[in-house]
Amino acid sequence: MDQQYSKVSIFINKAKRAIIVALLMGLAISVLYPLAWTIMSSIRDPNEFFLNPWGLPNKFDFSVYTKVWHDFNVGHALFNSMRLSVTTVAVSLVFTLTASFAISRMRWRFSNLALGFLLAGLMIPGHSTIIPLYLSLLPVIDVIGSIRSVPAHGHEITICAYVEATIWVESDPLGLLRREWIHDVKNVIEATIGHS
Repeated sequence: MDQQYSKVSIFINKAKRAIIVALLMGLAISVLYPLAWTIMSSIRDPNEFFLNPWGLPNKFDFSVYTKVWHDFNVGHALFNSMRLSVTTVAVSLVFTLTASFAISRMRWRFSNLALGFLLAGLMIPGHSTIIPLYLSLLPVIDVIGSIRSVPAHGHEITICAYVEATIWVESDPLGLLRREWIHDVKNVIEATIGHS
């Protein structure tokens, strides 16, 4: 009886696994095929595209990429996007790390109110602030010049501060709050000053 039961359970487990694999393969094909078709369509001649839209290209033509790169100034836009993203992430990390540490680890009179104020920012949909933010920053952007994009990353500051405050409350990820660490730094400074 146990042997029959084990054969049935093995069959059921294999069937479940086969169904899961089939579903995941179907999902992968549904995502990868349109991507592959888009790439194949972009490297073929426009006439060939209209004659045989689903077939493989007869000749690879990468001139479209160079034309788009030069004519539409994609390199400059990519550089501006990278510069804006890196700056925004760095500034957001500095502000959110300090704010979340102060809210979660330091005890002061209005720390819960400050956390509530940050969490209130989560109730405002980020996309609803893009146009008003752009219109309010338009004079500043006109003075600066080349950056013609909306710094829409400000909405993520509330999420980052909340997540980081939760991390600071539940753990000490970098070991920054151990008294031994503070004493070690003090000893190193005293040893350095004493030897000079």
